[in-house]
Amino acid sequence: MAVVVSNATQWSAQCIRNYGNRTSDLVDRFGQPTTNRSDAWGITLEACYEYCGPEKLSQAFSLATFAPAFTNFLLPWLALTAQLPYETSEWYMDLLSLALALGSPALSTFSLSVTILNRHWIRRQFQELHREAEAGGVSLQGHVRKLLGAQILLQEGQQAPLRISTADGSLNELFLQEENIQWWYHIGKDLIKARRGVTSSLVAQIVVAAIAWLFTIIISLGPDLGDIETALQLASGSVLVWMIPVICGWIVVGTQRYKNSVRETLEETAHSTTRTNWERPYVQRGIVMRTGLGEPAEIPRKLGIDITGDEGRQGPVWNFSRAFTWSQASLALIDGFRKSVDHQTTCQKSRVHRETPKMDSEIEMQVLSYTTAPSTTRECSPLPFEIPVNAYPRFSEIRSDVWWRLVIAALFAVLMQWGTTGAAVMIAYLTPAAGLGCRSGSYTIYGVTGTTVWVLHCISALLSHTAMTMYQDIQHESPDDCGEPNFSRPRLSLCHTMVCWLTVLTDILGKFLAVINALWIVTSNLLEYIGVYSTCWCEGEGDLLALGSSGWVLLFKSASDIADVAGGSWQGGIAMSLLVCFVSLVFFVLSLAGKARFPCLRLDGKKQAHHLCNTLLLSIQRAQSSSSDADACLIRTSLMRDQEYGAGRGMR
Repeated sequence: MAVVVSNATQWSAQCIRNYGNRTSDLVDRFGQPTTNRSDAWGITLEACYEYCGPEKLSQAFSLATFAPAFTNFLLPWLALTAQLPYETSEWYMDLLSLALALGSPALSTFSLSVTILNRHWIRRQFQELHREAEAGGVSLQGHVRKLLGAQILLQEGQQAPLRISTADGSLNELFLQEENIQWWYHIGKDLIKARRGVTSSLVAQIVVAAIAWLFTIIISLGPDLGDIETALQLASGSVLVWMIPVICGWIVVGTQRYKNSVRETLEETAHSTTRTNWERPYVQRGIVMRTGLGEPAEIPRKLGIDITGDEGRQGPVWNFSRAFTWSQASLALIDGFRKSVDHQTTCQKSRVHRETPKMDSEIEMQVLSYTTAPSTTRECSPLPFEIPVNAYPRFSEIRSDVWWRLVIAALFAVLMQWGTTGAAVMIAYLTPAAGLGCRSGSYTIYGVTGTTVWVLHCISALLSHTAMTMYQDIQHESPDDCGEPNFSRPRLSLCHTMVCWLTVLTDILGKFLAVINALWIVTSNLLEYIGVYSTCWCEGEGDLLALGSSGWVLLFKSASDIADVAGGSWQGGIAMSLLVCFVSLVFFVLSLAGKARFPCLRLDGKKQAHHLCNTLLLSIQRAQSSSSDADACLIRTSLMRDQEYGAGRGMR
């Protein structure tokens, strides 16, 4: 009758009792036969099956054994998954987002790194735009509001597909009309309000997971050094420790906490704009959230899946798939701001020459821009924003800095995946009996599958971009009777059809493997805590995974002997995972360090400050005599804010 055991310690103790005092089938630490009991580390795999096989020892679930290990080592990590970024459009997409993050740390880190590098790039671009505006003498108060609003829109809009449209001319009006400055301001303000902040639940869950892992490290390197069960629990924690830097990185970079927040902000009727020759407010259509090539376009689906793929799906986990289209939209807006600076500079000089006497200082010129009638802007030539902006740039048109950001993000994706999974594999592989067994094999499968999921999604994104670029070319090469792009369903070539099919198939395969891999790593840890791995096949490194019939099972040596052999590998695995987490956190924080600073006015000395006060009063009087009470109040508020800015710099 088989003896029932419930954990690895009980299994080893009972196996030693079953084997007795025999001296045959003994092996040393290298798996070589020996007859000296003092040199023996274990027994051969064949002897294990004979004395400790399933008919001799059977596993039984024990809640008393399972509960402490599960609550101390696995449950904190599972609870921490609730803090991963979701914010997709549907609940089932949230579940898919969870599976992708848990099934492929490389994919989650890649998307996070792309997002951070894009934010860093866009911040530098808008700082340069501000310097160019200053050099051109543009009135900074209104222009800064537009710059800040556009910068926030592009930063926060990475988790949604943004498109730039010049079809109805409303995009030109956003740049030209001074009355539309408030639209940019409200867009930025609403997106900032919708950002996900640091909550008490987030801090609590990260602290609990970090403390649980820290205690495991202390115990494994302290009083329990050499205890195999503790070391294997350390490995199971190391494989999931990537969640701490990734979640912290998403909090630092910022995500929208509501689904569709970008769309709702852009389509908010309260944020109406002003257009030339329109008497009523107008909802702009120049910057929109949509996927594909436009509303009228018919994009075929394969197996019920849109070939636009992840690029059209909302959520931070898919930000990487929008790297090309987001960069295209960003460059279009940046180019629009540069042209508007030239336009505004020319108009401002012309207006000052026609309508005002010569001013004594640059300050008077800046203040005058607040009180000049908006209609004077319309007298200037229109902004040259008439060339359509393609949603999907050709690969030859993609700038080199976009590719470099993707390469750097890919390096960090591999570092995160194998810096944590590799540490778990190292600990499990080098723990006697050393070799590729059930535990180290399961972690290796997790790492390889996670990397494969990331590669498949990158291939799918590239194929999707290729297919959509081909659609885009077809529409522009075959215009309709009015000369507009033909959005009817085109006839596809064989090559185009194959690209579409490969796009969908790689997308399906990547997501299927991600779901399986997420379930696999959770199941593997559960099997460890239940004691399923306490068998001859797993303890002896298995006939199939490593040593074949020459495998052996560790039974006789104490914790101190094991620590002398495997302690270095455990310390190395811990150091490896800690270093990866630290380097990743430093990268995430430093990439976002610093904020764009846009001072409205720069004042030097009490003389300029005194002159500014007099000019402010004069401007307010002009506004009150030529504008309504509401306009005068708005001008007074804007000007007094500048006065407070000067006072804050020590000028009284």
